[in-house]
Amino acid sequence: MKNNFKVFLAWVGLMLMAPIINAQNLIVPYEGSNPDKKTGVCYNKSVTGPENGEYTVHLKSFVTGTVNVIQKDQPADIVLVLDVSGSMDDRLSPKYEAVQGSFSYNNYTEDLYYKDGNNYRLVRRNYEGRQNRRYYLYYSQGIMGSIKYLYDNQVYDSQNGHTVNNADEIIWTGTLYRYVGEGDKKIDALKESVESFIKEIQKNDLYEDEAGTILRKDEHNNPKPLGNQISIIKFANDSYIDSADSIEEGDDTFEEQIGNYWEGFRTVIYNYTQVVKQFTGVSNDSDVEALIKAVKGLEPGGATAVDFGLTKAQYLLANLSAERKKESAKTIVVFTDGSPTHDYQFDDQVANDAINIANTLKGTEYKAKIFTIGVFDNITTDITNYMNRVSSNFPTATSMTNPANSSLDEKDWKYMFDNSDPNMNLKDVFTTVAAAAGGEAGVEISSSAVVSVDVVSTSFKLPEGVTEEDVVIKTAKCNGRDEDGYLTFDEPVLANSSDNVSVKIDQNNNTISASGFDYSANFCDYDDENKVPTGKMLILEFPIKVHENAVGGPEVFTNDEGSGIYLTDPETGERKNLATFNRPTVAIPVNIWIQKEGLAEGESAQFHIQYREQNDPEVPASYKPFKTVILTGNKSGENAPMIKLLGLDPQYYYRIVEDPNWSWSYSNQAETAQTTLENKENPFKFKNEPKDTDIHHAEAKVTNIFGENFQKITVKSK
Repeated sequence: MKNNFKVFLAWVGLMLMAPIINAQNLIVPYEGSNPDKKTGVCYNKSVTGPENGEYTVHLKSFVTGTVNVIQKDQPADIVLVLDVSGSMDDRLSPKYEAVQGSFSYNNYTEDLYYKDGNNYRLVRRNYEGRQNRRYYLYYSQGIMGSIKYLYDNQVYDSQNGHTVNNADEIIWTGTLYRYVGEGDKKIDALKESVESFIKEIQKNDLYEDEAGTILRKDEHNNPKPLGNQISIIKFANDSYIDSADSIEEGDDTFEEQIGNYWEGFRTVIYNYTQVVKQFTGVSNDSDVEALIKAVKGLEPGGATAVDFGLTKAQYLLANLSAERKKESAKTIVVFTDGSPTHDYQFDDQVANDAINIANTLKGTEYKAKIFTIGVFDNITTDITNYMNRVSSNFPTATSMTNPANSSLDEKDWKYMFDNSDPNMNLKDVFTTVAAAAGGEAGVEISSSAVVSVDVVSTSFKLPEGVTEEDVVIKTAKCNGRDEDGYLTFDEPVLANSSDNVSVKIDQNNNTISASGFDYSANFCDYDDENKVPTGKMLILEFPIKVHENAVGGPEVFTNDEGSGIYLTDPETGERKNLATFNRPTVAIPVNIWIQKEGLAEGESAQFHIQYREQNDPEVPASYKPFKTVILTGNKSGENAPMIKLLGLDPQYYYRIVEDPNWSWSYSNQAETAQTTLENKENPFKFKNEPKDTDIHHAEAKVTNIFGENFQKITVKSK
């Protein structure tokens, strides 16, 4: 299994790469509104009308040409979380040989196993106060799970009566088993595979094709690294160390740091969980060699405290710079060969802690992709579930009992790998993972992936009672190419059932979306040599009408930002924008509603309405006087007074300015003039801010006398 194990890791490495893909069934965003462009995602939105008070929206989209899908220049921050527990010293293929004999406490000089059906359980030895020595086996999950005891060639549930005081007295007579294994040691295969992985990430940092051609270059044609980084964490025992130095017996703090372990462990170097290598760039060979050297220095020893390893990974990502956190793609690769535990057997608490930390790392703060790679002697249901829940196959899992379900079909699970496949190759797995780090992978334009969405602007709305049946779905076949080289199309016809287009209307969010059209199968092209056209475009038509609160104007957008063609991420369900629709405008009459909040009864506010030509600069000096209006407060200031100016000329923009000299009792908003170019919805709101004074504007019946007889009256504060 030696070669298969290595190929397995290499395959994972390939998933983290970001290659250039040339394919005619892939799409990329295309900026432009002409539906007849020669190549790319072609789209157009137009609006006709009004007719019977309604406008009709026309959305057209198709794909043509040879589309180059070039990955986003997104550097990768990759954390390798590597198991260096004692079992990593074992061989890749498990194999045991029988050992016959009589065993005392003192002559138990190597790890031996008791065969329990198809399982081999490690024999442990223990004592109390240097007496009552015994052999025991862990059976159930958890550090404090059930233990059984060996004595006189039998297994007992209880230790009572099955202990010895003399260290040379025979405890067990019969057959035990020695692990011999076959193939390379796991630790050696891991080192070789990770070395290949690091080199793949270096290649991705500068190259994009298998020929080694440097594609990322600056304006001077020099290589321009993408900025990938790798860090390395080793995990074993449930303790941390922050330096790269191992703590060995003989250090002053050794006894304190290893804790209360039995005597036999004192001869073993305690293998701490630690950051072996901080984030290191891969653009130059010296840094790559430093990373490889760190991996080659790993040695097995200890338990499988994967929760501690993931905690260190979170620490590294949390300490990235704010800019790096925003720009990088984060990937965590967890490699292990044993059950999650701080001791010997599968520990539910350790597994749950690891899944919970992974949940945080996969969440909105870090958005990390987590790959789990496992090479196990015995693959149980618990191990498979644990590995899946830690990985991004289950993005929201929080524990062994709360997987929160996967957002993916099982056939699409690609974040967990183990050796249940006898042909697994570790090196290939790591290469596959390397291909998935940094940037977004190219994706096929499948019918399930692409959605056209139109968000109706706040100035318009879908007619009341409109349903999916009111949306007209059409297609138009490509029929050739014009003299300028643009594709041409037949007259549109109603779509048929084979086009498989479905429409959804969301009245609450004022959106219409369509999915199901297979852009790949309907790829548009024209064979100039053989005069053969292929493919067709999709056309959607639906009604909109002016919203009663619309301000209006010469150029009113019919759709809001967010309208476009989207690709649905199969892992998270999130939509990624592939093309943004153009935003056609129409001219609609200007309706201004001015509202003044906070006026006391009888108090008044004066507003000057000004206008400017559509092509005039938007500066206060360009506005010309149009009309002056007065608003008067009503009883107790309830129902803020409002005035409406309806049906104004849509070819002008208007500006509303509150008269700064009109009031004594409140502050106004003359310095924050509002315009019909800025406001999309009525009313234009102005708020009264009372002054600390007892001088008020006179009652409306007295003060609304303008000219020479204008009066100021002093009244007591109300």
